[in-house]
Amino acid sequence: MPLLEIVRGKNTSPQTIATAFKLGKTLRKTAVLSANAFGFIGNRMIFDYAREAVALAEEGVAPARVDAVMKEFGFPMGPFAMSDLSGIDVAWHIAKSRGEEGKGRTNVLDRLVEMKRLGQKTMAGYFKYDKAVGKGREPIADAEVEALFAEEARKAGIAPRQATDDEIRDRLIYALVNRGAYLLEEGVAVRPGDIDIVYVYGYGFPPHRGGPMWYADEVGADVVCARIEEFARLFGQQWKPAPLLERVAKSGGRIADLGAASQQRGGSKNEGELVNA
Repeated sequence: MPLLEIVRGKNTSPQTIATAFKLGKTLRKTAVLSANAFGFIGNRMIFDYAREAVALAEEGVAPARVDAVMKEFGFPMGPFAMSDLSGIDVAWHIAKSRGEEGKGRTNVLDRLVEMKRLGQKTMAGYFKYDKAVGKGREPIADAEVEALFAEEARKAGIAPRQATDDEIRDRLIYALVNRGAYLLEEGVAVRPGDIDIVYVYGYGFPPHRGGPMWYADEVGADVVCARIEEFARLFGQQWKPAPLLERVAKSGGRIADLGAASQQRGGSKNEGELVNA
């Protein structure tokens, strides 16, 4: 893992941050500064990404298809294989710690934990695994999990629907972009490029696409924002566009220019700390 997120507290000194960045270089890591907030940068964004993957499965899209679309986009693995690798019990504990905010639309996560389907470590999670196939690392589609999603969706009143590959890709990638814009607005991330570094170096975002915020600029912030607004109408307020993204979209500008503009104005104290480090 080449990424190192360096987390500043309210009273963290510039000297401490500089020391942490120096240590990162010694360890041959790529370091990024984050504020002390839930999930920091990378994990906070990945929850929105995983939320949409699960939502698609609840709507009848097979986990294997979701993963295939994201691998086609350039990720080394899809969201369900990633969850199996990190451990479904880990995701379950985090969801429980968040109380109401961590509750999903269905009880799929609870059911998987009850069934001891905790991911690769138990040879079954969203997928099943076989030591004879890829040394137990290769995900194998499991009809039992697809049936579980369908059963829980029926209980929750979630109607099955069709989703194109474009929708699957956009829902997952734009969930990252929208949360990234919120983190910039909140000061958790200093610059858009920092978010891109986190995702390329820590989460397998395809490097040739530049990271989620750079990718959004390539598509066009106005196009991305319009698509997010469409998702908000279709799926609910969890898709409310970040005000920062709305402003960039209306101005016709680029998200990447936010960092440059801030530095031209002299930057904030935290930005200065990062640059000096």
